[in-house]
Amino acid sequence: MDLFNAISSHNLAALHVPAPWTASPSLAQHESLAHIAAAIARLDNTSDSVLEALLSLDIDDRVVTPVILLGLRRLIFLCRGRDRELLTDLTTEVAIVIGEMRRVRPVSSGRRLGYVIVDRARDRQRAALRRQLAQPVFDPMVVAETVSDASPHVEELVVERLRLQALRHQIEVSGDPGLARSWNTLLVLMETPRSSQAERDRWKYVRRRLVQHLDPDHAA
Repeated sequence: MDLFNAISSHNLAALHVPAPWTASPSLAQHESLAHIAAAIARLDNTSDSVLEALLSLDIDDRVVTPVILLGLRRLIFLCRGRDRELLTDLTTEVAIVIGEMRRVRPVSSGRRLGYVIVDRARDRQRAALRRQLAQPVFDPMVVAETVSDASPHVEELVVERLRLQALRHQIEVSGDPGLARSWNTLLVLMETPRSSQAERDRWKYVRRRLVQHLDPDHAA
């Protein structure tokens, strides 16, 4: 069974909402995990509040991602139709985006959060497909010379995470929807190779806009 087919309400219908989740009013009002997934699938105000609550749960909670995937299952299918390979690939990308957004969430830009999640995953899938089409002949010697041996220290990762959170807070309190869109675009472009001139120009524009409007210490 492929990953997309593995997303099923049958596995969640009888499961009650976990006790830690009931601390959130948006989650406590639902009878089961399947009901929470159904609320996500509506892609309305309730869907946004449920997703916000789920993304705010403990990062070690492994039930969050399957529930969100179930809620977004129909939207994923509408994006990729019956192509099983593309469906499975997009499902994987959505799971990755969910994991990232549990750490650094996009600022609200007036769009439904469910669409934001799937659109980010689709952007990454399209970028990967473009890279496959343009992939050069593999040369292991060149790859070996370009891979760094150094891994980032834990302290560096913590500092970077705090810097991103500070940036996000600045944008959120600004109330500027244009800055919110720039932030969300930046999150997508960080995962894009920017191989075309249009992608490089978009990257430069977004960074310049953020630098012009935010604290320079956080916009570097």
